[in-house]
Amino acid sequence: LLEQPLGEVLLAVVAGGLAAYAAWRFVQGVLDAERKGSDLKGLGVRLSYVASGCVHAALAWTALKLALGWPDAEGDSPQQDAAQLLSLPYGTWLVGGVGLGV
Repeated sequence: LLEQPLGEVLLAVVAGGLAAYAAWRFVQGVLDAERKGSDLKGLGVRLSYVASGCVHAALAWTALKLALGWPDAEGDSPQQDAAQLLSLPYGTWLVGGVGLGV
């Protein structure tokens, strides 16, 4: 996306959308906007909303950093991280597990 014309702008728009969705998930979970209740099942659903909000907030932050051209603090690329994991004894399984998790 970054290599497309106006890619930085498009990625910033995507970051804004992800941030807005994350905010809505936090509202759903914390303020119980959908009236799921405070029984065990309702709290579980609300907790999943908050977890979803955290994931979307992290994605929004990553998209914003890419759009603004900010480097990672560590300086490692995802490819370097994957290469380090693959060099471990069960690295193939670890990378596969991370991929499934994502």
